[in-house]
Amino acid sequence: MNPMDPLAHFGLTPDQHRAATEAERDVLLGAGAGTGKTRTLVARYVHLLAQGLTERQIVAITFTEKAAREMRNRIRQAVSDLAVERGAAAAWLEIEARMDAARIATIHSLCAEILRSHPAEARLDPGFVVVDEGLGLTFKARAVADALAWAAGDAQGAQLFRAFSTRQLAAVLSRLLERRLESAELLNRDSAETLQHTLLAAIDSFLRLQPVAEGIESLRALAEAGELTEDAGPSLGPRAEQLLELWTELEAALEAGDLLAACGVLFRIRRETLQKVGGGAKSRARPVVHALQDLYDEHLDSWIGGAQSQDSPPSPEADAAWAEQVPRLKALFEQALSAYRRSLQAHRALDFDDLEARALELLELAEIGERWRERLAAVLVDEFQDTNERQRRIIDALAGGRPGCLFAVGDARQSIYRFRGADVRVFRRKRREVQAGGGVAPEIELSFRAHAPLLSALDDLVGPLMGREETGALYQVPYTSLTAHRDQPSASGSGPHLEIVLGAGQGAEQARLAAARALANRLVELRQDGVIRDWSEVALLFRASAGFEAYETALEAAGIHFVTVAGRGFYDRPEIRDLVNTLRAIADPSDDLALAGFLRSPAVGLSDPGLYRLRANSGEPRPLWAALAGKP
Repeated sequence: MNPMDPLAHFGLTPDQHRAATEAERDVLLGAGAGTGKTRTLVARYVHLLAQGLTERQIVAITFTEKAAREMRNRIRQAVSDLAVERGAAAAWLEIEARMDAARIATIHSLCAEILRSHPAEARLDPGFVVVDEGLGLTFKARAVADALAWAAGDAQGAQLFRAFSTRQLAAVLSRLLERRLESAELLNRDSAETLQHTLLAAIDSFLRLQPVAEGIESLRALAEAGELTEDAGPSLGPRAEQLLELWTELEAALEAGDLLAACGVLFRIRRETLQKVGGGAKSRARPVVHALQDLYDEHLDSWIGGAQSQDSPPSPEADAAWAEQVPRLKALFEQALSAYRRSLQAHRALDFDDLEARALELLELAEIGERWRERLAAVLVDEFQDTNERQRRIIDALAGGRPGCLFAVGDARQSIYRFRGADVRVFRRKRREVQAGGGVAPEIELSFRAHAPLLSALDDLVGPLMGREETGALYQVPYTSLTAHRDQPSASGSGPHLEIVLGAGQGAEQARLAAARALANRLVELRQDGVIRDWSEVALLFRASAGFEAYETALEAAGIHFVTVAGRGFYDRPEIRDLVNTLRAIADPSDDLALAGFLRSPAVGLSDPGLYRLRANSGEPRPLWAALAGKP
């Protein structure tokens, strides 16, 4: 490769280099974990700069703030590296000096820029703020409560409480607000069509839940091995077998498009098979059935029923009765939506849905859309698998169908289904669209992150779970193997092996403690056997921080040194609170709260009665610092 080529130091493979330098056609690069897809996108950005585009003519977007920061840092570092090289360094120094103005951000930041550029057309105060998701959830919860209060005092709205419980109404309303733009469109349709779309969305969401899909597969595996009845026991076994039979009926009904039949089967599944009975403590079927019951009650009971003995099964008459409630439900939703909008307006704020919808409205205006296409010569998108349909339309409006303008990378297997409305089907449809339009959609399967034995182990573990066959369903992504760049692990490492360390207990909390102790004991054994040479070679990964305390206790009891990288719970740890209080007391001795925290910490160990006597020893309460100094 030419050493003066700005891409020379990226170390791209031939496939990556072709994708990064393709000039005449759109590129939608599919690549697995560790295959260098983001590195290829960065190389594409640098290549466009080398071809004479400015940093303002290129937009590089992704979908989270963290990913956007990483992408910006990597692009800046690549430009900085070129600026210190010999040859054309002066030109790259000028580019480096302008990189602060580069459009490298989240799609929502780009939407905000578009809106602020056209405040009159958008009918917006250009000084608006973007509400964070936590505050947005608070606004929505308040809006649901306000709408239910309105319904209780309205003659028509009160009819809803005869058809639904307050809990069901709150659940329905929360779900509608969660996808408020789609909900508003849906509720303006024919009542029967509204019912169908609503139920299909709820059922689809339930079936896509990972514990549901994996739970059914695990029950089927037990049944195929002839172990289900023995594992589940005499009470639960017949129910588990019936569950699988009904699940097959459910799949057939959905495949045939018979929504009423599907709802009837789901009702029977909940009423006849999902009960927390039987199954020993070591049963594998028992926790699956219990989890399915909880998930059904959370996601489907408010729509289909079945959890309560007085619930009526779905029927044409029930559908008709439900359809009669749609106008009232629409009025209730409008009340909640108005309350939510008032909260946003009071804070001069937009949420992510507003940003996307209103930016798309502007871009679909011929004059404004053309103006942005004139500004942008290239649209680069990272993590494209996490797009939703509205975001896809924004990206298409910016690219404008110009060949070679769009460059996107993603991996359908890594799609976080429903993350902020993300839909893997958008990614897969776009791949087909790019190919049909003459673009290229290569798959890169050479992984630099893992060696061959590890990938082989992953194939054995994950392949059967995800399935390797293409079913034709856009949402179902078949598993495909990656090729390792390294044949073997590094000299300092050992080959991969899989162990399952289980902890059983009466309830989740006891099971977590048992699992933590079992893992700590196993780590000690591996250290004694020489497999682990230093505790720094071990990393424990958790789905959530709720499990930290049990494992920290177990590791400490086993004498294993550890460091917790905790996220939001880090500053709530007792030792961290004690340290923060100590530093605050040193910085400001008049801070009574911090000083009290320091005195109560293990560093001093003062009891609550002792703290009280110190403060009130002279008869009148006095500041703690004055009491320590013996001052009145």
